[in-house]
Amino acid sequence: MGQSVRRAYKLRAYPTRSQESQAVRLLADHCDLYNAALQERREAWRLRNLSISYGDQSAQLKEIRAADPDGQGRHSFTAQQQTLRRLNTVFAAYFRRVCDAKVSARRVGYPRFKPYQRFDQVLFVAGDGARWDPADGGRWAHASLKAVGRIKVGQHRPVVGRVKAPQLKREHRRWYVIVVTESEPVPPPSTGGRLASIWG
Repeated sequence: MGQSVRRAYKLRAYPTRSQESQAVRLLADHCDLYNAALQERREAWRLRNLSISYGDQSAQLKEIRAADPDGQGRHSFTAQQQTLRRLNTVFAAYFRRVCDAKVSARRVGYPRFKPYQRFDQVLFVAGDGARWDPADGGRWAHASLKAVGRIKVGQHRPVVGRVKAPQLKREHRRWYVIVVTESEPVPPPSTGGRLASIWG
C-alpha cells in the first residue's frame, strides 16, 4: 500500500478589519513564543551546557498559558505546539550544518530571533482551534481560526482530501489560508502484462 498523498492549496483570505487586527496579534504572540523558546535554548546552552528539546518546551505550554490568559492563553494549544516544532526544525537544520561545517571548515550562524514583520505564518491543526468550511456551490469558503474568527476565503478550485492543517499566512498586505489535505493513495492501473496474466 502506498503512502498518503498530501496537497497544499493556497487561497486568498479576506478578513474584516477586526479580524485582521486579531490576525496581526496572533502572529505577534506566536512570534513572542518562538523568540522566548529560542532564548531559553540559547541560555540553557550558554550557562549550563544543556540542550533543550521540543518536548521540554511543549511541556511548559500549560504553565505559560495559565500565567498569561489574555495573551498566550487565548490561542490554540496545538498551534503553539506547531510554532515550537517550527523552532525545533530550525535547530535540527542548524546541527546538520554544524556537522557539515566540521568537514568543510565553514562557519555556521546560530538561529536568530525573528522580528514581528518577518514572522508571517501560523499553522493550525484541523479540529483543534481551526475548522475549514468549503465553498458549497459558491465562491466563498470559510476558515475558522481561534483568536481570529471565521474568515472569508476565495475558493477558486476544489479542495481534495481530508483537511489536516489550515495555515494563516501574511504576504505584504495580503492574507492567505493554506489548506493542507491528505488523500488515500490511488493504486496504478493494471498493465495487463505477463505478471498479471500469471495471476489471472
